[in-house]
Amino acid sequence: MKVRTVVKAFMVALLLCATAVAKVKDKPNALLAPLPEALKSAKTVVLKGDQQAIDSAFDELARWGRFQVVTDKTKADLVFEFVYTKEPVADNRKFVTKETLEIHDAKSGESIYHDWIMDVSGSMARGLVKNLRKRLEQH
Repeated sequence: MKVRTVVKAFMVALLLCATAVAKVKDKPNALLAPLPEALKSAKTVVLKGDQQAIDSAFDELARWGRFQVVTDKTKADLVFEFVYTKEPVADNRKFVTKETLEIHDAKSGESIYHDWIMDVSGSMARGLVKNLRKRLEQH
């Protein structure tokens, strides 16, 4: 019984931490660090990752209209790479899914932006694109 109580308490704490991280990102008046010029000036992107993430990101990018999605990396300014990982919680019997967006300069391969999100509802790829949009529109 004690192990279950500890696991439940840890899960609640993890959810509260994730909520706190999400609230920091959602502060409307928070100042954000400047973004790299390569990210601000880019016009074309190629999407990498599993098909569900690519579809969600493509849909959100189309709604935004900021980037043209291409399939040929040689014609892209940036590479948006979506990666899912499972993070163990408590006693390693339960996992939380985390999605990461890593943006690379398509020519140099240099990583120029990194963000992650843990969310059990909706598309994490869509949320990551929305976070990027918010940052780019602030600058």
